[in-house]
Amino acid sequence: MDEETKELAIRALKISEENNQILHKIRKTMLWGHIFRIFYWVILLLSVFGVYFLLQPFIEGILDVYKNTGVGFEKILDAYISPLKPQ
Repeated sequence: MDEETKELAIRALKISEENNQILHKIRKTMLWGHIFRIFYWVILLLSVFGVYFLLQPFIEGILDVYKNTGVGFEKILDAYISPLKPQ
């Protein structure tokens, strides 16, 4: 093997080792990216459910008021309409 071929082989080996290191760094970065993305979505979903359970009594109270208001309006309308109905 002549000197030039030997230098080219050594240079190719160094370049392939450098590429291997870069690829390992890219894989590690991608792994951490996936882990943080999963962590982000877990925190987001847990916070949504937490806010729902925190506000659930208020939401139920508002729905009860809405339902009772609807019944109240029906009673008021019946009180005003019933005298107008022919008997």
